[in-house]
Amino acid sequence: MSNGPDLELQQELQPFISSLFDFIEGVKAIPSTPCDESSVDPDGVTRDASTLNPLSPIVATSDADVRRALTAAAAFHHDGSWARKSLTERQVYFDRLAHELDVRAHLVSAAEATDIGAVRELCDMAGGIGKKIFTRDLSKLFVDHPAEKHVMVDDEQVATLQWIARGPAVVICPSNGPVLSSLVQAGMAMQAGCPVIIKPSPWSPHSFNVVADALAAADLPSGLVQIVQGGARVGRTLVESPLTKTVCFTGAVAAGLKVAETCARSLKPYVLELGGSNPFVVMADADLDAAASALLEGLITVNGTYCCGPGRVFVHADVHDRFLDIVGDEMKDIRIGLPMDTATKMGPVCVGLAKPLLAKLEQMRKENPDMSSFAKTPIPKDLPEGHFMAPTLLLNAPTMSADELFGPVATLTKFTTHAEIVSMTHAAQSRLKGFIFGKDEAAVRKVTNAVECAWWDWNVFQMGTPGIKSVGFAGLSGCNDLTPDVFMYSRYIARPHNQ
Repeated sequence: MSNGPDLELQQELQPFISSLFDFIEGVKAIPSTPCDESSVDPDGVTRDASTLNPLSPIVATSDADVRRALTAAAAFHHDGSWARKSLTERQVYFDRLAHELDVRAHLVSAAEATDIGAVRELCDMAGGIGKKIFTRDLSKLFVDHPAEKHVMVDDEQVATLQWIARGPAVVICPSNGPVLSSLVQAGMAMQAGCPVIIKPSPWSPHSFNVVADALAAADLPSGLVQIVQGGARVGRTLVESPLTKTVCFTGAVAAGLKVAETCARSLKPYVLELGGSNPFVVMADADLDAAASALLEGLITVNGTYCCGPGRVFVHADVHDRFLDIVGDEMKDIRIGLPMDTATKMGPVCVGLAKPLLAKLEQMRKENPDMSSFAKTPIPKDLPEGHFMAPTLLLNAPTMSADELFGPVATLTKFTTHAEIVSMTHAAQSRLKGFIFGKDEAAVRKVTNAVECAWWDWNVFQMGTPGIKSVGFAGLSGCNDLTPDVFMYSRYIARPHNQ
């Protein structure tokens, strides 16, 4: 078994995981302010997901430096030089950034593997995302949005419609896939003419140390991108600031609700990519082999910390036992191992996500003594001390259990009627995505039409987050729902015309 990154790569990576970097006004610096989240770890450090070895201290950017980053972004916006540039002019800078990210792709990949334990394929996607975002020929994010257009009536111009960059955009990153989601949001904001302030998660910050290094080497305008470190306190300061004009948040529902509440007080636009307790329905006529494969694919994606992964499995009573047998057989073939081992199908859970998950499971077992775990995937005994967890189904869990577990764990419940599915599914506060397996299209549609969920996979598992309503708020996945209007507003200028 591979022991992870080779020695040369480990040595190259070391400066990026042993401390944190701020990137403010074009300069990297090491923050040292105590962070509230440091109390979660007995030594106040971030940890390697695979080995639990200590990495950088859990620290935050100082209040003064957070304000300095906000002020720099606001001043850069008010200067107007970036917003006035054409897409072609901005592309000169984006090409430089794409190059600098590309030459550091292996370091981004290794940092993601270290922090979140994701498998090699996913980490390599993270490493390559910078080039794909900022290289025009490769990117799907660029929108040739005109700076203005004429409003015509009967061949006469009656007004001018302009699109104006809103101003500083705050991007708050998740713990489970920081670069893959958040660099997309930051890239679109920059392309729309907005400066950006990025705050990585305190549990998985190190890939953005590499991004900071690329930003410095790309020699972008000093106010265009800032990176600050910290947890909830720093995030709250950024969201509450009147200098912030729009917010992108990816994370838990509870924190997302606070972001929405704060933004609403000043009518500040925001987009949220939140989690959900996602239903996975197996009808009586389902292809059970396909359903079992899809369920396990969902449970191991990002090692189970996937916002669109299945959380609550509902299986028709007529096929329940047979379905479990098939799932159990497939579980045995899943390879749990170190993230950088190409044979690994599932790595360890990120430390910052594993602790609350394990606490929640312990609580559920205490409250539900009849609940049992169904897990057949072997965990090799020679693995280090990280939170390596087998994909698990919880049997005899409370019927109306609705909390998002956010890990390689889902509850499994029998059903016999359509009404049961709808009732149990709606017990959850949110459903980001649903899965349903069955051959009778009318029966399938009866479920999908009755359950409040805006994206269903029917007889398939598709990786990706929909740009949909989540818990009543705007959602996004990278760019699916991240239109130019998120970062721009329209200005209508009427002019005299013949009546």
